[in-house]
Amino acid sequence: MLTLLAAALVSFPAASKEARSPTSSARVFYREHWRVGGQAHPVFYDDGIGHVVQVATVTRNMDVSWSADGRRFFIQDNLGSNAGDCYVVTPGKGTVRGVSLSALIQRTPGHPGGDERPATSHYYVVCSEWRSDGSIAGRVSGHTDRNPVRGFDYPFTFDAGRCRLRWVR
Repeated sequence: MLTLLAAALVSFPAASKEARSPTSSARVFYREHWRVGGQAHPVFYDDGIGHVVQVATVTRNMDVSWSADGRRFFIQDNLGSNAGDCYVVTPGKGTVRGVSLSALIQRTPGHPGGDERPATSHYYVVCSEWRSDGSIAGRVSGHTDRNPVRGFDYPFTFDAGRCRLRWVR
């Protein structure tokens, strides 16, 4: 029995400017672009057969990880000191389709509420790893910004094939 392992996280910006699919010639890569006041490196998906599309912009740093079957990848975008999001991307023929897990979490029953929201807290949605069934282990965590400050941590799994998030209790 052959077991496929998900690719390791590749960080941008870094010495390696690409994350290659484990099963094809597809890749995710970035081009350096410095601007006054910071960085804005465009990130692209290249299907390996001539279709290239921009999928993100690195403004601080991000990690990319391919699923073991090479059909999807996630981008862990560390937007700033108070925010992080994870985008799950499914390439198609000449296109890509993605979902922001931060946005999906806000629409999922049982989501963090009150002051545990992006606008009122340090709010980090983090994808940790691909699981063997094609799901992603992750969590939304952080701390509220209003006194009394309190931390929060909500683990989840995301079924990338069905685009469903489930809280791990």
